[in-house]
Amino acid sequence: MIHSKQKISLLLTLAAVLTVAAQTCADSIKLTSGIMYDPVKIMGASDGMIRFLWGKSTLSKPVSKVAFINITDDGNFTKGENLLGQGKYAEAEKAYSSAQRTATKWKKTLIDYRLLAVSNAAGDIDKSTARWLKIVDDANASAGALSLRPKKLAPPKSKANDRAITLLNGKIKETKSDAYVKAIRELLVDLYERQGQLAKARAEAMKLAGKTPTSKPSNGTKTLPVGSANVQLRLASLSMKDGQFDEVIELLQPRMKQFAAPELPTAMLLLGKARLEKAKAEPKKPASRKLLIEAGLDLMRVAVFFTSSSEAPHSLFLAGEVNERLGNARGAKAAYSAVVRRYAKSPAAKDAKKAMERMKK
Repeated sequence: MIHSKQKISLLLTLAAVLTVAAQTCADSIKLTSGIMYDPVKIMGASDGMIRFLWGKSTLSKPVSKVAFINITDDGNFTKGENLLGQGKYAEAEKAYSSAQRTATKWKKTLIDYRLLAVSNAAGDIDKSTARWLKIVDDANASAGALSLRPKKLAPPKSKANDRAITLLNGKIKETKSDAYVKAIRELLVDLYERQGQLAKARAEAMKLAGKTPTSKPSNGTKTLPVGSANVQLRLASLSMKDGQFDEVIELLQPRMKQFAAPELPTAMLLLGKARLEKAKAEPKKPASRKLLIEAGLDLMRVAVFFTSSSEAPHSLFLAGEVNERLGNARGAKAAYSAVVRRYAKSPAAKDAKKAMERMKK
């Protein structure tokens, strides 16, 4: 007969064994930041998020921020996670597909997210786009699902990019969600730009900024739509690439005061570069000298007030070119020398060295 003390001791031992077993079989989640949650109990996945119980707390994390998920009672899923981390995308896809055959509803959703991650990491933009559209449709265009928009495109001129464009153009015609349309247009802008179809990229960017005006003002110049700062800069960048220098100037010049400090270096560089290129295209026009002076001021503002920005080296180099075209050789040499001295490891420094050698000759 077992005494009470022996019963208590036996129960405590059994509880300890069960606790160790539970911890051994527990799931775990590792974020891309390196933070580890272990042990956890995964509760579900929806709207681009994964929910799990960690201790007494229920947490939710964006699946896009999760590097690894260990589900101890699902060998195929965890195998897929390991293969994804190793960059073995075709094998990872097979493992996830095997796990999906017997998965519960929430786990199928989680596997859909991971399959999207596989195709995105592999650069299969057409497959990524199809999977993303399905996820968004299933989630009724929730913000979390939209945030999973594919980022990695195929190489320029790739058929995969064209197939993704076709999928997106088909979907945009049937959706009534403004947020969904916006996300599709953002991806279309990137894809059209990658394919070198700048006019189409600009057209989509204009739609993001607002409705394109159907009428022109009395002076014949085109009125550009007003959108967010990021949309304006994206449109200006595309217009710059497409050689639409007037468009860049008309878009940015009246709105420079609207940009916040982080956006100003990009805006001033684009505006200065557009003025410089327009002056170069029409060197004999009386307004060219004024354009060059204005361009120099825009570019030097970046170099003086935003010295640590990524735009500073190129802006300072272009300021040197402006001085050359104005006939100010001393100012040009000073700008080029400053680029080499301050930003020795930048691509602009190489261009500045070549410019100084050319000026010596």
